[in-house]
Amino acid sequence: MSQHRETTAVAQAKPVIGLNEALSAFIISKQKSAIRPLSIKQLEQRTRHFIDTVSSKSALKTKLKTDDKCVHDITSADAMTYRDALLTQGRSYKSNKEYLAAIFQFFKWCQLMNYCNHNPFESVTVGQKPKAKPNQARDRWTHIELKRLLRSSSFKASTTDFKWVTRLMLYGGLRLSEACQLKPADIKLIDGIHCISVDDSGAVQRLKNLNAKRYVPIHKYLLEQGFIAFVEQRKSTHTQLFDYKPVGIIEDWSKTYCKQLAKLQTEIGMQANKRPTAYGLRHTFIDEMKQLDISEHIVAQIVGHANPNITFSRYGKDVNVAALLKDIERIEYQI
Repeated sequence: MSQHRETTAVAQAKPVIGLNEALSAFIISKQKSAIRPLSIKQLEQRTRHFIDTVSSKSALKTKLKTDDKCVHDITSADAMTYRDALLTQGRSYKSNKEYLAAIFQFFKWCQLMNYCNHNPFESVTVGQKPKAKPNQARDRWTHIELKRLLRSSSFKASTTDFKWVTRLMLYGGLRLSEACQLKPADIKLIDGIHCISVDDSGAVQRLKNLNAKRYVPIHKYLLEQGFIAFVEQRKSTHTQLFDYKPVGIIEDWSKTYCKQLAKLQTEIGMQANKRPTAYGLRHTFIDEMKQLDISEHIVAQIVGHANPNITFSRYGKDVNVAALLKDIERIEYQI
């Protein structure tokens, strides 16, 4: 009996490992899982924020070094204390939720590695979602602001790439990164209609999610502005449609464009923190469709959103691009 208790005690003993050491091992494990560098960086930053917060509080109470805090020392009380602190730091509801999700994932991994008996963030939530409407979360561009941008001498003097990417968001609802990473071969003729194929077939192309994979018929305004001629010209000399490149370890396709737009907005008198963003251009397209009372499932298919009401089977199957084009071409900005 005594021998059985001793054997059980040995089997239940947990490795003593510090939070910092566990985080390093966790990130290495994630890097082997073909997860995008951006996702890994966010996991590391958010978990690091928790470790720094809980370790500093522990150091104040016990005068221990921050490295002395071990995984199995973390309790649900620590998790709740951190949650409360997180809610006072001015982030959005969505950001707070993502922070807690990252740390939950870290401790779930620690539990699987036998570093702790339970996940202290198991029942910790961010609280009630704010009552603000989703359409208030990201500012759209007004027609006056669009006119100010598109008619400015700064916009007219900007690069051809910058102008086309701006138009693709406004007249096709593309995400900024989707537009910047297009290849000439992504412009296809489907059932006699020029379309943009949004996919991740290229070596450096990335999609936000599976719903993002789609065909977007090209608005007649873009055709009238010479988009197809531009594509044909690029096709003979370039692999990418535009000269934008992914930046940094997280391969951020949008960073260069955002800098260009911010500089242009400053030049035309749009004040920082009081002006719409690059991402608001896509939101403007979506809002215009909403104002036109276009069916939600049609909008979802065009812009690459998940649709809770319809299950699409395979990419490209039964895509009625002619019907989509009719709705897209209802978009007319008063500029």
